[in-house]
Amino acid sequence: MSYVAPSPGTAVEIRRTQSNGAPGVIDRGVIIHPGMTWLVAYFPGSPERPADAADPASIRVLRTADVTAYRDLVDCEPAWVVRTWSHLVQAGPGLLQAPEAIRIWEIAATLARHRLESDVASLITREQLECWTGRPLTDDDLSRLDAAIPNSSIPEAIGTIVEGMDREGAQ
Repeated sequence: MSYVAPSPGTAVEIRRTQSNGAPGVIDRGVIIHPGMTWLVAYFPGSPERPADAADPASIRVLRTADVTAYRDLVDCEPAWVVRTWSHLVQAGPGLLQAPEAIRIWEIAATLARHRLESDVASLITREQLECWTGRPLTDDDLSRLDAAIPNSSIPEAIGTIVEGMDREGAQ
């Protein structure tokens, strides 16, 4: 059986033991330089505490044996992919010095945005929209809303709601 090193741009999860001895917290990062027995990954932090790509603490060298899961970025939670990419773009993706991983992340973020946009529109029924607006909506109204929702705060708000549900479910 042969082992193939994961590709740059692959998401990894590691279990980190908390200092108080509580069960480990899962950290998610993105591989920027792979190896057969080790890899270098960028850990973008959490929504509450995003990590700075210029901070050496956000870049970690890991043994592949310490990785609990590998995922393609396109299969990760879309809100996480978009949020971490947006933060990285503000910081300057060149700081990671990993052009292949950056390109994959950029594509994954574009696809994730599309998934969020199409999912948002399918979550809200015409009846619900009419209830919220207090009037019947025309097909033109729906088309305009369909174009406006992805560029509004609604996708981010839904991501925040889901994160809250995830936190409640983890407790």
